[in-house]
This record gives sequence, structure tokens and C-alpha cells, in this order.
Amino acid sequence: MQARLKVAGKLVDEAPPVRFGFREFTRRGADFYLNGKPTHLRGHQIDLAWADQKARVEELKAAGMNCFEFSGPIGHDWYGGTPYRQQLFDDLLNYADEHGLIALPVLPGAKVLKERIFEPEVAKLYRHRLAQHFRQYGDHPSIGMWFMHFNLAGYHWDNCPTKIDGSYKPADPAFLAKERYAVEAQRLAQTLDPRPLYHHACGNFGDIFTLNCYLGPTLPLQEREEWPARWAEKRPFPLLACEHCLMLIPYWFRPRQFPLSVVYAGEPLFDQLSAKYLGRRAYQALTPELFDLYDVGRTPRETRLKSLVAAHPGYQEVKSLFARYSLRSWRTYGVSGIIFNAVNWDFHDEQGKPLPMQNALARYFGDTDLYIAGPGDDWPSKDHSFYSGETIRKQVVLLNDLTRDLPCTLKWRLQDEAGKRLSSGTVAAVSHAGKPTMYPVEFAAPDVPARSAFKLVVEATRQSGDHFSPEAFDLEVFPRPAPVKVNGQVLVFDPVGDTTKLLQRAGATAQPLQSNADLGAVSLLVVGRKAWGQQFLALAKQANLEQALQDGLNLLVLEQVAGAPFGLKLTEQSARQVFPAVSGHPFLKGLDPADFHNLRGQSDLLDSYPEAPPETEKQWPKRYFKVTTHLVATGAGGGAGGERPGSVGW
Repeated sequence: MQARLKVAGKLVDEAPPVRFGFREFTRRGADFYLNGKPTHLRGHQIDLAWADQKARVEELKAAGMNCFEFSGPIGHDWYGGTPYRQQLFDDLLNYADEHGLIALPVLPGAKVLKERIFEPEVAKLYRHRLAQHFRQYGDHPSIGMWFMHFNLAGYHWDNCPTKIDGSYKPADPAFLAKERYAVEAQRLAQTLDPRPLYHHACGNFGDIFTLNCYLGPTLPLQEREEWPARWAEKRPFPLLACEHCLMLIPYWFRPRQFPLSVVYAGEPLFDQLSAKYLGRRAYQALTPELFDLYDVGRTPRETRLKSLVAAHPGYQEVKSLFARYSLRSWRTYGVSGIIFNAVNWDFHDEQGKPLPMQNALARYFGDTDLYIAGPGDDWPSKDHSFYSGETIRKQVVLLNDLTRDLPCTLKWRLQDEAGKRLSSGTVAAVSHAGKPTMYPVEFAAPDVPARSAFKLVVEATRQSGDHFSPEAFDLEVFPRPAPVKVNGQVLVFDPVGDTTKLLQRAGATAQPLQSNADLGAVSLLVVGRKAWGQQFLALAKQANLEQALQDGLNLLVLEQVAGAPFGLKLTEQSARQVFPAVSGHPFLKGLDPADFHNLRGQSDLLDSYPEAPPETEKQWPKRYFKVTTHLVATGAGGGAGGERPGSVGW
């Protein structure tokens, strides 16, 4: 827009052209709204200190992102230097204006002023500085929010899943002092510009909860997916992961220290971490060329790092898996914003060819998505094993961050391995703008004589555009189990009582283990769930269990949460992807590797939402904060696996 003054048709004066646009970005409760429609931020950090970032912003937009947190035209600390690349700052805001992106630029905060911001003359000068900034940049319609106070006041429990629901705020004077002057800076800014404002990675601070959420390799994927669940129950404020990752690159190396140059020069753990989700296939993909990159003496480090990230198939596959499941889950919970850091390092190889991670982000982090979830409120479940005749209940989840509703027709079908259709249905659907929309699908599991694999396929038709790609979900159906035939006597040690009921449901009659039991006449001894302890060990000694085992007694030890069965150290892992160690073992007859992933049901062995130990308020826990409601399993039982040595003396 340009204003001109004419007198009698003659130009007398004119103002310089001004770019402007109209767009409203607001906060209501726990949600952000774009032009009156709920929306969610999906973006990346951008800092002009990294040089020209236009190509990077274009790449991130192509990967499905709709916003960027923007440090410029001066560093995020604001007072640490002089303005730089001001023209580039304007250019990137113009690009965001023209392409519908949301910019989240930094504002000068009160990190240096501290309590002096309450002095009238200081506050007046600070407000004047803000007013100048707003006059220069505030007309950009791409600016949806501002941020201040980069990493000013983070604390350990800002990443604890039971503490991100508003139930906790640090009480120490240092935190409260920072909040006091930072919130005053926010108040002064919003007297000039009413747009929302957040404080970067400060937790329960101001009116938007923010955190640097770098969930690491010790956290199973299912827990990562359900991380925001407690917040979603209350939704007291927006939840913004202002720095996030799909397992940050440093986690793929053994060293845990700064500077990162030490980490990247250290021992790579790419195969070990990949094996948690890919099993032996992770090691089978190791080539001599990849192994050469593991050489910790290799230089230059930058070349080694980039080559590993681009060339390692397990790294790309696992992070793509994380993108598929965790991003869909967080978006379904309605997390207000997810802003990545350094995720585009994984986007392409040295020749510019797109890597799986870039394709995964474009697929699962774009404006719209469709996937198959569990039923009702149990939508995070991935139950896939059923008996013939059981009712299988799923639902189709539609995600839509556009500002308009998207009507479509959902067509679903159940097909066997040959592609034969066994059942099908059609659902008239509308994906509502800014809200996850769910449509139930229900059908009976087919009758099968033996374990059989099926696939549930959903396609969206009659849609305006290609917003929703087809999705498939693998299912396995088993014949109804016949009562077991037990040869010989079965004894059980089961003070809890769960295992005896389990055996009864299977048709096996078991007698309690007594100290005078004749184990030589017994075919099987079962140690029940949560039963291993001093009481059992005393009974075992009295019954001479060790000799009976040497004589051929079969012993079955179910899931344990304490003790050290046969010297195995129990380590809680809560994994939902486990792999048979010995293929073809009689114990696994009739089962495939897929049957050991995402076990059916809810967790009843470990507390789903254990409270954080008090000492973790001030120090990081050895095992990161835990959260999951779904059944877990590891090699020695659900939740706590037996740990064997990582190396031996030869």
C-alpha cells in the first residue's frame, strides 16, 4: 500500500510503499486460533546467525511445516550483540507473508534489566524500544506470536509428564524472581501489541507452557507417543514444545557431554539403538562401508557425522518410525505446538537426494493426515492380535490444520494376504478444521484354522484435493484356543493370585508349591507374576529346587518386578517391540515375530503414571520419567527384562 497526496491532480507528496496484510492469530484457553479456526504450530527453529536461511525455510515448508521460531535481526539474548542481516530478516518475513507461514520472532526481554524493569524510567525506555520494533516489523501478517527469554528458567520437572498439567510450579526464589520480571516484560509488550507471547523453555511460566523436549533413547516409542496425555486431560494452557526432536543426533553416540564435537568424535551407537526397533535386521544392514565410518579416529568429524546420518539405514528408518507414531499421537492429543531443532540435518544426502526422514515429515507433519487408531478413548493402542469371532474395533483419525472443514467418504476393507476382501464399509466423514476427528470401524474377526494375517485398509474418496493418503493396519487372527493338555503335575508359587487364575482360564490345574513338595514327580513349576522373592527362595531351598532342575524339571518364571531371578538383573524398559532370541524354539510354536510387538491390552504390572521421585526435582533420573498405559514386554517378562553382560573376558 502507498499513500499519495495530490492537489489539483498534481502529486505533492507520497509515503514509501508499505506491505501489510490481515490475519488474526489468538490464544483461547489451551488452543491457538488462526482467523477464528483452531490451529497447531508445526515448525522449526531458524537463527540468522546460521547465515542465509531462505533455502532452509523453503525446505522446511516442503516438509509440511507451517511456522518457524525466528531469532533475528539480532541473537535471542538480544543484548549480546549488534543487529545483523536486517535485510534478510525482512526478506524471510516477506516470504512467510506470501506463503502463509506463521513466524514467531524474538523480542527484547528483561534478562538483563531484571528487577530494574519495575523502575518507571527504565520501564518507559524499555517500552519505547518495544514500540520501535513493533512499528518496524509488526505489520507483517505472518507474525502470529512473539517470544522472549530464551532458556531463561527451565527446570527438571518441565519435562516430567505428570507435571506438565499445571499441577507444579517451582517454588525456589530464583525461578519466581525470573518469572516476576519476565511476566512484567510481557505485560508491557502486550500493551503495545496484543498478539500472544511465550517465554522459550521456561515451563509453567506466564500463560503458555514451554519446554525443550529432547526425549532420549531410553524412552520407548509408546511412552513418547503418550507423553502429553496428562496435559491433554486438563488442557489448562497451551503446551508448546519449542525445541523438539525425533531422538536428537547426539543420542546416537556414546559420549554424554559438551562440547558436541567430543560427542560426534565418539563411539557411534547407531546399530544398538536401531536394534531396539528393528531387531537383528539392524545388524544385518551393517556394511563394510558403514563400519569404516565408525572409526573414532576418522577426520574430519563433520564429514563422518553427515555420512552416518545420510547412509545409515537403521538411523533413517527408526527416526521415520518415530515421526509416524509420535507426531500423529501428539497431534491427536492436540498439542499446541511442536518446533524442531536440527531435524533437517536428516533430510537429504550430499547429492541433494531426499532421504526417508524428509519424506516422513512431509507425510506425518503436514496440514492433514489420516491413520488407523484404537477404539474410543483408547486410541493410542495398537492391538493387532484377535481370536476368531471376536469383534475388532478400530477408528479412523483425521487430522486437519487447515482453516476449513474437509468432507470426504471413508472406504474401509478387511483383506487377506492374497488381497481377497472379507468385509468392508463406507463412512461419510468431515475432517473438522483444527480438531482431530474420529470415525469408528467395527467388524468380526474371520474364522481361521491357524494363525492368519490380514490387513485393514482405509481410503478417503470424494475429497477436494489429495489431503488424505490411504492407510493400512496389519492384523493377526488366531483360532479359539482349545483347553491345554497337561502331562504330569503342575505346581505354582503365586502369592498374588493372578497366575493361578491365568492357568485356570487356559484349562490347566495347578497346585500350590509347598515346602515338602516332591519335585521329582512334577512336570512343571510356575513362579507367578511378582512372586520372586525371599519367600519363594526359602521354599525352593526346602524343596531342593536346584537339584530338581538338574534332574530335568521344567521351570517357568513369569513377569517379575523385583529380585534377581537366577542372577539376572531386572531392568525396567517397558518395551513394546521385542524380538525372539531363538527362532524355532518350541515355546514360540505358532507365533511370528510380529506377534511380539505391541502386545494387546493395558499395563497391569507397572504403574502407568508413576509420580516422579522427589529427588528428580533437582537431578535427572537414571531412567527417564515414565508414562504408558499399554501392555509392555521384554525378554524376561512384561516391563522388567533380564540384563546380561554387554561384554565378556575374551
